[in-house]
Amino acid sequence: VLIAWRRPPEEIVTAASDSRSARLPRPLGRLLGFAAVALWALLAALWLLTVTGRGIPLALDRAVALAALAAAFACLLHAVVRTLRGEWGRSGRLLLFFVAVALAVRFAGLDFELAERFYADEGYYTKHATEINAGRLLVSTFNYPHLLYYLDAFAIWVASLFAEAALALSGALYGVTDWPLFCRLAARAVTATLGALTVVPVFKMGERLLGERGELGGSLAAALIVFSPLYNGGSHLAICDVPSAFFAAVALFFVLRLLEEERLRDYLLAGLAAGLAAGAKYPAGVVAVAIVAAWLRWRLATRRLNPGLLGSGLAAIAAFVATTPALVLLPDAALRGQRGVLFGLAVHGGEGWIGVTPPSNTLYYLELLAGSFGLVALAAAPLGVVFLEREARRRLAWLLAFPAVYLALIVSMGVAVERNLYPILPILAVLAGVGAAGFCRKVLAGGPGRSIAVTGTAASAGSLRGRALAAGLAAAFLAWPVTATAFQTVGLSRPGTRVVAAEWMRENVPRGAILLKEAFTPEFSDRQFAQRQARDRFVGATPMEEVRRPEVDFVLLSSHAWARFFEPQRETDAAYFEARARYEEIFDTFPLVARWPPGPARLGPEISLWRVRREPGDYGERARFPAGHAFVPEVPMLERETWTIRFERAGQWCLFRGLFRGGGYRLAVDGEVAGGRLVVRDLAGAEVAAADFDPAGTAAFDLPGDDKYLFYLELAPGSAVRAVDIEKL
Repeated sequence: VLIAWRRPPEEIVTAASDSRSARLPRPLGRLLGFAAVALWALLAALWLLTVTGRGIPLALDRAVALAALAAAFACLLHAVVRTLRGEWGRSGRLLLFFVAVALAVRFAGLDFELAERFYADEGYYTKHATEINAGRLLVSTFNYPHLLYYLDAFAIWVASLFAEAALALSGALYGVTDWPLFCRLAARAVTATLGALTVVPVFKMGERLLGERGELGGSLAAALIVFSPLYNGGSHLAICDVPSAFFAAVALFFVLRLLEEERLRDYLLAGLAAGLAAGAKYPAGVVAVAIVAAWLRWRLATRRLNPGLLGSGLAAIAAFVATTPALVLLPDAALRGQRGVLFGLAVHGGEGWIGVTPPSNTLYYLELLAGSFGLVALAAAPLGVVFLEREARRRLAWLLAFPAVYLALIVSMGVAVERNLYPILPILAVLAGVGAAGFCRKVLAGGPGRSIAVTGTAASAGSLRGRALAAGLAAAFLAWPVTATAFQTVGLSRPGTRVVAAEWMRENVPRGAILLKEAFTPEFSDRQFAQRQARDRFVGATPMEEVRRPEVDFVLLSSHAWARFFEPQRETDAAYFEARARYEEIFDTFPLVARWPPGPARLGPEISLWRVRREPGDYGERARFPAGHAFVPEVPMLERETWTIRFERAGQWCLFRGLFRGGGYRLAVDGEVAGGRLVVRDLAGAEVAAADFDPAGTAAFDLPGDDKYLFYLELAPGSAVRAVDIEKL
């Protein structure tokens, strides 16, 4: 990494770095780099041949994989040693430090809510990656481009070559020992790695833009992207947004080099990175406007043409098509399919849906940026940019063509979601970091001929005070993102609210209870509870007569769902206010069983469990319940041809429920009872009555008062239940 991003020897060295000689990479480093690239290219070719059934020996795959991993490790070790020896100066050591910190932050808590599968899009990527490794190389859906599908598939395949070792490692680090779950973790690792490596182009851009003592600009920009809670959150999910941001940042790095000097190599590399950005997420391809801006800048300055833009465009197209080949090979599905390339435009360009249509998209994204970088850094950035050198300001202005056009695009959409902001977070971190550094440099600069105290190199008596002031300013700039990400990292390493709620409910809610639940709530086994999904994903969209049906025991809510109806929306209709009124009725009149709110170190939505409110007239004194109304933990117990529940082994049970007044009752089984026991519980899980069945299949018991009761029939093998009759004595 450090070799690849090292300043080229021909670069103009600033006054602050004249004392450091530019060295060419040693032959060993160059040899290791070439060997690593060649081995990984060979391994990728073997992967394609293997998954398409070409009969490649497993031993060959493993041997090449081990060689590629060893070469990559040797390259990394060589770069680290040279950096620690000071061959790349303080800049190299700082970059190494930020890469290490970024990797630690991105991989901490990578298994957050992994087993619970709360993030549907992650399953989408893992599904396609698994299908690719099964031989289906072409993906026929285009709601997302396909680069990340192939990266995930390749990572999973490489891990599968050493499955036992991979599972042992993931088990030791994250407790993941199940292969399907490991595949999801491997997909997350791809995103986390790219999220961590984003610090490299961000640091280098900040360093080059600031000029004199550019390490300050690079360090502040790198710290802002490392500790952005928004970017860090996306780096923990196996979705396309962070990878697209990484490749967009790489493209901008080469654009910055183009703004310094036109080179065909940089045009090609910028185009390649732009194509990969589009291959990860279609809108991220807008980064190509920065390449066009750089080309125009030189045309205005030199008044002569340069074919570099054409080469850049061809490189971008080649990269995009290579990573989404089905676009060319399956044109009908791509252009006219239900989930073709225009699917996302139709979804995000339309009117949107509840929860993603804030009154102002602009203010929504500004609030996200404030939460990502902090108000202090955002406020200091424009002030500091004014203090940069004129040429640095010009280059930065040309670079900002990308975020300006991209922001105009997402602000104009009908849908506003935080994921849309990711591709421009790196360049905005550069802007904020360089601006903050410029602000520091202006405040701390001495008189003519004096050093800048913030660099820590001033020999004057005031240098110590300068360092202290610099540390204070840096702390002010970074206080919010560092603090927020520290709490976020702790939260990612702990169970989220949904996991905590699910664990509590499994222990305290009676088994077999019927839950009416909405989106973004925990999932349970059908052996534990009977789960009913609310209409249109929201309990608020479900008529109250359905919510209060006699068989429904509890309502399970998530703030990710209900809060949408209490936040300002761009447009509202009668259904919106009806849904909010239903939620308000639940909050005001239903008994609250438990609530699990998020906190600084507890991530997730607020989960709340409510018992359905009943009216006095809801309770009765007799009822007949056919077998089809029972809850059975094992589906085969219910024989649907005769609608009979059959008990075939010890320990089996079934459950009936009803609303009854207090008093003495008798339950009679319509069927055959070979012995067993009746246990009656209330919705708190407390046992209120118990009785053995007599030879006639009846049991007598007392109910303490008007309430909803659960009747558990624990019958001996050979018993059969067609219905039960419950009546007051």
